[in-house]
Amino acid sequence: MFSHLTGSDIELLNIWTPKFYFTIKGSLKDPDMMKLDINKGVKSSVKISCRDEYKAEVYSQELGEAVQLSGEIDPLFFEQQNYEILIQKRSECDIEFYHENINIRNKVSPVGNAKRGYEARLLTGVVNFTNDIGLSDLIIKVDGKEYLRVEIEVYPSKIDYRDDYKAILKDINDELYNLIFDFYKKTYLLTGLRDTVGNSLTEFFAIINLIFDRLDRAIGIVLKMPHHVLAKERVVQNNYKVKRVDNECIKWINRHQQYVKASGDVITVEKALSLKNTVTFDTFENRLIKYMIKSVINRLRMLKKRYTGKSDDGTTTVDRDIIDKIDMMITKLDKHISTTFLKDVEDIHTMNSLSLVLNMAAGYRDVYKYYIMLLKGLMMREGFIKISPKNMALLYEYWCFIKLNSILRHKYDLVRQDIIKFENSGLSVKIKMGEKSKVEYQNPRNGERYFLAYNNRYGGTATVAQKPDNVLSLEKKGSNVKYNYIFDAKYRICYDNDYLKKYFTPGPEEDDINTMHRYRDAIVYENNDNHNFERMFFGAFVLFPYSKEDEYKNNQFYKSIEKVGVGGLPFLPNATHLVEDLLNEVITDSPETAFESTVLQHGMYEYLEKIEFNNKEVLVGNLSSYKQLEVNLKYKFYHIPYSEIRSSIKYIKYVAIAQTKAKGFGDDAGIRYYGKVKNFEILKRSEIKEIPKDSDELYVRFTVDKWEKLDKKIDLAGYRVRRRFYTNLFLLKNAKIVSDLLLKTKDDYRLYLELKRLDKIKVELNKDDVDDDTAIKGIVFKNLYIWLVGDSYRVYKNSILLDNINVDDFRKRPNVAIKRIKKYI
Repeated sequence: MFSHLTGSDIELLNIWTPKFYFTIKGSLKDPDMMKLDINKGVKSSVKISCRDEYKAEVYSQELGEAVQLSGEIDPLFFEQQNYEILIQKRSECDIEFYHENINIRNKVSPVGNAKRGYEARLLTGVVNFTNDIGLSDLIIKVDGKEYLRVEIEVYPSKIDYRDDYKAILKDINDELYNLIFDFYKKTYLLTGLRDTVGNSLTEFFAIINLIFDRLDRAIGIVLKMPHHVLAKERVVQNNYKVKRVDNECIKWINRHQQYVKASGDVITVEKALSLKNTVTFDTFENRLIKYMIKSVINRLRMLKKRYTGKSDDGTTTVDRDIIDKIDMMITKLDKHISTTFLKDVEDIHTMNSLSLVLNMAAGYRDVYKYYIMLLKGLMMREGFIKISPKNMALLYEYWCFIKLNSILRHKYDLVRQDIIKFENSGLSVKIKMGEKSKVEYQNPRNGERYFLAYNNRYGGTATVAQKPDNVLSLEKKGSNVKYNYIFDAKYRICYDNDYLKKYFTPGPEEDDINTMHRYRDAIVYENNDNHNFERMFFGAFVLFPYSKEDEYKNNQFYKSIEKVGVGGLPFLPNATHLVEDLLNEVITDSPETAFESTVLQHGMYEYLEKIEFNNKEVLVGNLSSYKQLEVNLKYKFYHIPYSEIRSSIKYIKYVAIAQTKAKGFGDDAGIRYYGKVKNFEILKRSEIKEIPKDSDELYVRFTVDKWEKLDKKIDLAGYRVRRRFYTNLFLLKNAKIVSDLLLKTKDDYRLYLELKRLDKIKVELNKDDVDDDTAIKGIVFKNLYIWLVGDSYRVYKNSILLDNINVDDFRKRPNVAIKRIKKYI
């Protein structure tokens, strides 16, 4: 006996055959799924093949009853849903249910006989397609032979089958090909034209099956926009067409006197040799394109000949579809050569280098890319193309990693990756569940390095090892800390009524958010300097399938990212903006912002140890001459009138020397030398014997422990240091121009640092002479002017006030204030 599942009493599909009665029962599509606004207007089909005549009915959601199966129907079957299959025998025979997935196959089994007017035997079971979507074959065998095949289509319940699913597959393949091409560019140099085939014909056919349409489109682009050059050609023309007479022309006339006519004193040349410019497509690049096309045609013909040849036993088994496909490819490629300008292009003979046209020009780059893929061979072992595209959870996880890489690769330079690699058997794609992959990028603007790792295992946690999906690790200038962020792919979305009442929009599961908290808190490392365990991660985010980005901004788990560094982000092919914005934000954030965006992270000791800005411990003084610099450096001292530093002398711990152009330093102008004060003494100027001067004015002589050179001199940038001013050691070691040294508060420096990470900036002073009375007027950033006025930062553009940011607000939430400034760029 069997019992119906609760809520699954609708007969979705019924099939009557002479041998048995077949039915599938289950629930209709979850009505709450409509809140995701997906799969609208999508139609499905059920295809049936049977050895006998049969009758089939499907449930019509529109009519609310069973109707005869014909044509397209509304989707009936979805992932992660339970369906009950029943098969009742109507004749004396052995019945067996079969499915390629053993977990589905074993669920349907005999349960015994029941007497309903005739002796019958029942097979039943509950199946769930889990996250496998797409076509699925249900096969019933009679007496050991296939009798009935039912092809159904299983639809996703979290993404749009028509748009998102196809876009995910396209993204994966496109990015994979781009990585392969980048790999080939760095590891493979085509130096000759011998066809060094590194793959078998089977591999060749597998690859060309995948890329032929792309190759054909790329060739089409070449034919529409071909590379051409101007060729100079000598032709014989009538005299009125000859525009220029040169030595070659005169020589030709001397050899062809028949065209020279004399009439009295007038000599006329009827025809002459002229130089004519003509457009020609017979270039190296077009010759190479022709060679590539012909090479592929030859391989296809060889493949066809091999495939249609006789086997060892003398028989021939040929799949007509394969032959037709090969013929189609040959015809299309041959047409590109025989009916276009390529027919007049010479065959290529030598090739010593690759031109920019092949690497840059539209069409040419792609033709070359696909050709070398065919030439070298490609083995996809459990990579993207060979994985089952039916498992949406796994496919989504792979896509998230690939798409994150795609976003980074379009903005930063790819340094190295271990996704694509050579093995003995060819080129392989190394990315699969449980196996670590890592890609490294470099920011071309500031040299910072970024690392995206997949399936990296963190074992030194003092408790349980953790393995998040995707981890972005950032190196930032000015910090020895690695800033790590988790982007964990979860093919799950919650949209029930209780969830919507609480969070307003569909979003990530609460359990997945809790997992992000666990990752961030559980993954720690032991600091070798202080033996404290410190967190390694500054943020953890769930990536989930949802397309309405603007609507999702109202969800609590989006707002929580700014507050606590944990939350969720929608991520689909047509919804990547929020993820791109977050990536850009965490990459451009200064170390200070990254630190303050989280709590008690690895690096807090480095952050807290920075010197206080109100501690003016460095005296920056000028020089009277180049000779003074030599003497000061030689005898390790610096002297300055006592009257200029009387009130601050006890606070001075370091002395720095400003070398100005006005004193003859020329290109050496700037601040280069500084030293720690060993001691000081107050004495008459005449007592400083190293640089004699007859004066009773009181001076301070600072004895320096040793003079040190800054890593890079501080540029005066047109300003003049007439006397002296004060700064701190932190600014002295980090400033690039002298105006940077006058930043008075940590808040001003923080603003300066954040804007500096985004682009070039300039600190403007209220006068050209730098001394202790010189004040900072503001910061010029792109087309914005941020003036430091009292207790606020005023943002101007074209003299129009755009924003007024209170310093106290900036101090409490600096990252929020920076975002306000960024939006005006």
